[in-house]
Amino acid sequence: MCSQLFSLNCIIPHRATGERKFWWGLLFFCFIASMVFAQKGPGYQKYNQARQKQREKKYEEAIKLYDEAISLEKTQYKYYLGKGLCLSKLDPPKLDEAIQAYTECLKVNPGYSKAYVYIAQIYIKKNDIDKAIENYNLAYEKEQDLSQKIAYKIQAINLLSKLEKHDQAMKELQTLKNIAGDDLRVMALEGSVYGANNQWEQSLDAYQKAVKKATAVPMTPAEIAKYKVGEGLAYYRLGKMKEYETILAELKTTSPKHYRLLQKQAKGAGATKQIRLAMAYFKAEEYDEALKYINQAIEKKENLNTSYYIAGMILSKQGKTTQAVTQFTQAAQEEKDPKKLSKIYNTLIRLQFQGNMYNEAINTANNILSKNPNDYSVIFLKGLAEYKAGKYAEALSSYDKALGALGEKGRADLKAKYNFCIGLAAKKAGSKDKAIAAFKNAKTAGAFKVAADEELKMLTSK
Repeated sequence: MCSQLFSLNCIIPHRATGERKFWWGLLFFCFIASMVFAQKGPGYQKYNQARQKQREKKYEEAIKLYDEAISLEKTQYKYYLGKGLCLSKLDPPKLDEAIQAYTECLKVNPGYSKAYVYIAQIYIKKNDIDKAIENYNLAYEKEQDLSQKIAYKIQAINLLSKLEKHDQAMKELQTLKNIAGDDLRVMALEGSVYGANNQWEQSLDAYQKAVKKATAVPMTPAEIAKYKVGEGLAYYRLGKMKEYETILAELKTTSPKHYRLLQKQAKGAGATKQIRLAMAYFKAEEYDEALKYINQAIEKKENLNTSYYIAGMILSKQGKTTQAVTQFTQAAQEEKDPKKLSKIYNTLIRLQFQGNMYNEAINTANNILSKNPNDYSVIFLKGLAEYKAGKYAEALSSYDKALGALGEKGRADLKAKYNFCIGLAAKKAGSKDKAIAAFKNAKTAGAFKVAADEELKMLTSK
């Protein structure tokens, strides 16, 4: 480059002044471009191609190109980041692989807070809220920009409130107030945290301060509306209906969407109150009183998944199995969260079995197994229901599957139990040899030794 500069320098002075400036400008541009190009690593071209495929939403192709870029240059955190984003966009998304890609990104650049945020968002999708909180807090610790730090901590605190970890949420809130107590987001968050803990006087005070600050900034009525929603809800929960109605009327004019939001939250708040009352009486074993409040919650048609589930628990405690089954079935129809749905189904199948509702129990088991086919406890319950319904061949098949799902390292007492049940089903199905083999295997643990011996004596003496 230096020699090129020298040779051009010999020529350019003989040109006209304007032309000389043009050539020197062009030369300088080329010099800078060559320097920038020289700084790009060997994986940069593949990285650029991957980004283009990502923009085109061709995620599989983008991932392959990101992998090629990484194989050429392992020290560029953006390559891992791009790969993680694409993995999370696949249909279905590869969430665990995306987490691994973000983890690799952080090994290269430990201070890159955004990677922790992406990991937190994945854990929310996986319904692992504790892990999401952990990663939002890590993002908070690594972030240098104060506004972003506040945003990450707010996310963590909101998730703590969702988990009803109110003491921890308040502690984290105080940390945030110490560094940004006059930030409007923090002031509104304080109102939300107090509200989640049913401390509505403190919630109202926090929201009123937020509204006052927003008005002084100044902000438009439409911008202030989101803080007015919190204030209005606090008034509603405190039973101050005149003040609530005043804010509702104001929002109807200034921000219709926030007007509808406040109406919805107030309506839902009523159901929440009845649910809390029902749970208090349920824990005190005052089941009639608990049922009264949960029925009121159901009438409001809010939080129906929770309301029906609690109604099922109450009726189950009262020994009203058939009615309890009906409530759990309705809870399952309303529930969208896969983990909660699994919990409802597992409760339901046991109740159906106890209530001699064997065909219904089989159907519920099939619902569970369609989503989790290797749940050996559910497979075994299905086998028991089939056995009780006189479907011995089907029961034998289910017991065999349960034993297989339990695996070689499964508990010895469960193996003995499952083998004993296989023996009983095989005997009923007329499979004498299989019954004998199963009873021999059942002699390995606990109470089944004696019973299995008795069954073997009866089978071998014939």
